[in-house]
Amino acid sequence: MKRTIEIPSDKRASVAGFATTFARRIWAWVSAEVLRSAACRSGLAATEFALTLPIMLLMFFGLVEGGDALNASRRATVAANSLADLAAQSEELDETDVQNLFTGVETMLAPADNAGVEFRLMSVVLDPDISAPVIDWSVDNAGAEPYAREAPYNGLDDASILEEGASLIVVELVYEHKASLARRVFDDVIVFKRTSSRWPRLATTTVRFCANKPCL
Repeated sequence: MKRTIEIPSDKRASVAGFATTFARRIWAWVSAEVLRSAACRSGLAATEFALTLPIMLLMFFGLVEGGDALNASRRATVAANSLADLAAQSEELDETDVQNLFTGVETMLAPADNAGVEFRLMSVVLDPDISAPVIDWSVDNAGAEPYAREAPYNGLDDASILEEGASLIVVELVYEHKASLARRVFDDVIVFKRTSSRWPRLATTTVRFCANKPCL
């Protein structure tokens, strides 16, 4: 049906009155067309909604879980860097010091389930006999020794940075991230692996580790 909008013929009509009348008639026409379309296509609209709802939900939850995973990745990186930096600020560490470091850094991963977190803290030195990096000492957050003393270490991107008589603090982190929403349906986890290293921050060239301080 063709619709026309009449312009007031009264020359005394104000510009504001004309604009108001014009806007009202436009709004009335738009409203009528929308309501008529909705009445005529209600079944089609319901079908379209039913078809698009799963896709929209998938996109929504995908964005939520994707953002959660990115945040978990950032937390893992910060935790590994912080642990390496804190350990490098000491001249010597004992078992209590190291466990306190692990406990403090684990809080950076909150609200994650720390049962899926593994920290490995170690000191890597250069073996002059083989001109390759080896383990000086290592400990993990379970209190075990993940690498044997003097075992070759291949985790450095550039082994040439090591100098004889100096040590490099290295942290390896393995973090199993479980999706906050999807884990109610799926058991899959995302595993983040991070490696961070720091030179000793004090005047000493090595950081020593022993059961109880002072280290002999």
